[in-house]
Amino acid sequence: MTYNNNTQDKKPPTKKKESAIICGFGHIGQSVFDLLSKFDFKIYVISNSHVEQEYYTQRNLDVTFIHGDARNDDILKKAHIHEAIAIFALTDNDLVNISIAIDAKKLNSHIYISVRMFDSELGESLKKTLGIHQVYSATQLAAPHFIPNTGNLKRIGDLNTLHTDYELLLQNNFELNETSNQSQIKISIEQGSLLFKEKFKLKKNKSLFHLIHFFHHSTTFSFKMLTLFFIMILSLSTLIISTHMKLSPLDALYFTVTTITTVGYGDHNFSNASVFMKLYGIVLMFFGTALLASIFSLITDFILAEKLKTFFGNHSIPQKNHHILIGAGNIGARIAEILIKTQEPTVIIESEKTGKFSEDFRRQLAVVEGNPKNKETLIQANILQAKSVICVTDNDVDNLSINQKAKDLNKDIITEMSIFDKEMAKKLKINLKEESIISSPLIAANYFLSSFFFQGVIFCSSFSNSLIVICDRKDFFQKLPIPEKYKTQITDFNLKEKELCLIEIIFSKEK
Repeated sequence: MTYNNNTQDKKPPTKKKESAIICGFGHIGQSVFDLLSKFDFKIYVISNSHVEQEYYTQRNLDVTFIHGDARNDDILKKAHIHEAIAIFALTDNDLVNISIAIDAKKLNSHIYISVRMFDSELGESLKKTLGIHQVYSATQLAAPHFIPNTGNLKRIGDLNTLHTDYELLLQNNFELNETSNQSQIKISIEQGSLLFKEKFKLKKNKSLFHLIHFFHHSTTFSFKMLTLFFIMILSLSTLIISTHMKLSPLDALYFTVTTITTVGYGDHNFSNASVFMKLYGIVLMFFGTALLASIFSLITDFILAEKLKTFFGNHSIPQKNHHILIGAGNIGARIAEILIKTQEPTVIIESEKTGKFSEDFRRQLAVVEGNPKNKETLIQANILQAKSVICVTDNDVDNLSINQKAKDLNKDIITEMSIFDKEMAKKLKINLKEESIISSPLIAANYFLSSFFFQGVIFCSSFSNSLIVICDRKDFFQKLPIPEKYKTQITDFNLKEKELCLIEIIFSKEK
């Protein structure tokens, strides 16, 4: 074999980097940037607010910051949109993001477009119309992560497949291999073992046990006493009539009921009975009718009270094992929807500062008005007997303050806290190990990035040194190559009849 010496000395041509554009550099924009910068992309950031560029340039990242409005075609052209393979519209305004998507499609018909929208239903309807590839609501993605897990495993989210809900739990050991049964599956990953545990839904059950449970917990003491007394009178009268008037138990019960309700058909009467039975019949008619009327009045009162409670709200504070939700923003509303749907006992604390929930939520949940940073307000919400406190106000400092006051009052309470600042969230996770520190922007960023690389994404989560992505196997394909410096492994598995695949990207240590 002969070699061309002239070509041996030549360096291979340098491959030009693919470029991506991020529009909006708030918390979500920064989180998407941090993940995207781990891959070999030239990144353009368009923002109309001030950015500390020096912090990013010191990290030797291939990034160009452009100050301006991304809805301006000239600004998009400065970001070389004609050459870009992707644009992420991540501002905090739905209309602005839609406008950016339309302009991007006009200037580059082949570009991948990913849009952040608060109104996820509107976003889904606009996907096909405007040619948008992916739409995510950050609050909708983050909300399930705030529902606490009482077990020993770390909960990292929920997964829904074919109307079956699974809770994803992380177990930090390396002993478990892939095993499966009807309710759960465990898969070994770099971080330990990922457990998919089926969440059994409560089904409506009309058994005697549930009827007794409802009677015990949902009725007043007076109603319970009158009902029990009525059953005793009915049983005793049936026994006396059956014994003294020589009737079968069923005929005696029938005669007792017709006597108490004053509905006589002439087939049974006291005319030929003994003096004792005639006197007993008179007492039964008067006393039984009064007792029955009292029961019916209490039933009417109970039904009316429930109707008014449903219409106006004013639910009582749960006695124990309830959630306390603080923060009436977009995330708070999403969390409230989940808690109502799962019928979890919940108290919402609202104030002018933390926001007011809509009337729809106030009608369905117990409400405490006051400053959640005051111990008196937390005590009014029965924090001493609560299962968890969920702090999702728009202020990180307030969330941290409320979290600490909750722990002071109830050291056993589970705390779920939203921290938007990703750097602060990392530090708090190290120093506040028992608390669950959740960064909503990072959760959303995982989905924006994963859907950029893979088709069919239904769940993803990032760790300190890896990214986990779960895809529907029938829709899955890899749209872009993962850099060779990162280890990537794919595991196929089934959750009942649903075929899925788990992709784990392990980043280099230096990254």
